[in-house]
Amino acid sequence: MSAVALQGDVQATGGAVPFHPATVTTSWVPGPITYTLAKYIQVDGVAAVVKATCTFAFTGLNVLVPVSGTSTVSLEPQAPTFLNDDGDDLLKNGDVAVDSYGNTLQAVVTQQKLYTG
Repeated sequence: MSAVALQGDVQATGGAVPFHPATVTTSWVPGPITYTLAKYIQVDGVAAVVKATCTFAFTGLNVLVPVSGTSTVSLEPQAPTFLNDDGDDLLKNGDVAVDSYGNTLQAVVTQQKLYTG
């Protein structure tokens, strides 16, 4: 059984691979996480999560020329869940999505109150 992710249980971490054509990485900074929430499933008034998306912004350099860019990462359930919300599977603890730059979205459930298989 895996713990179901609730709104707020997804963490975004910036990657280390530079955005082309940058040769020096200053940083990938995660923007706000946007949640697609379950319509019916909640725990203590907090909705379960069907999907999470985050756009990461890059700043760096190519020689002395500034380089910027963005990359969007979407986190969806990696396996079907026994418990679903109107046909939508739910994110579970440990579900992770990583783009080619190393930007990461991961479900990290800290208060395990709802489980699914």
